[in-house]
Amino acid sequence: MVEITLSIVLQVLQTAGILVGIVYYLIIMRNSQINQQIQMETRQTQLFMQFTEVFSELRVRGTWREVYDEWSWTDYEDFMQKYGPDANPEEWMKFMAIAGVFETMGVLATHGSVDVKLMYDLQAGYPIRFWDKYEDIIDGYRIEREDPPKGMWMEYFEDLVYMLRDVRAQDIRDLDDRLKRRRIQRQKLGRTMPDYS
Repeated sequence: MVEITLSIVLQVLQTAGILVGIVYYLIIMRNSQINQQIQMETRQTQLFMQFTEVFSELRVRGTWREVYDEWSWTDYEDFMQKYGPDANPEEWMKFMAIAGVFETMGVLATHGSVDVKLMYDLQAGYPIRFWDKYEDIIDGYRIEREDPPKGMWMEYFEDLVYMLRDVRAQDIRDLDDRLKRRRIQRQKLGRTMPDYS
């Protein structure tokens, strides 16, 4: 028979205390990680919303409409004569205001500071449409004016467009499932859903 002495009881209590301390520490660390994750997601959303506000301001002032809808040119040289930094600095700044917002969004997306899916859901069309219209201008500027190594000017904007296109492709693949879920929800409410095909 094992005799229980005071030293055995103290050793058991000491071991139990250490185990409780370890469990408590792990719980605190896990909660701290969860809080950090929540704070990071909140900061990401706030940061992206700030850029959305900047872009919205450009739209409200008419800069987007003017630069995207109204500007026209035949080639890179014609663009630079009409809107380039030497020929027309005021117009160039309008172009750079929009492209700069997209470049910054690209930096944030590339470094994981903002979720690309969130960007896509809120405003994917704008950067993609702008890139499609101005890709040749950006490439021409890189060739003509960028210091070596060439290809870095608006690099993150370009990368952002590719990321958004990848998200768009997945979003299109998932569309049927989302439509089915919405159709079921409408049926539960006694409503019909049109055929979008």
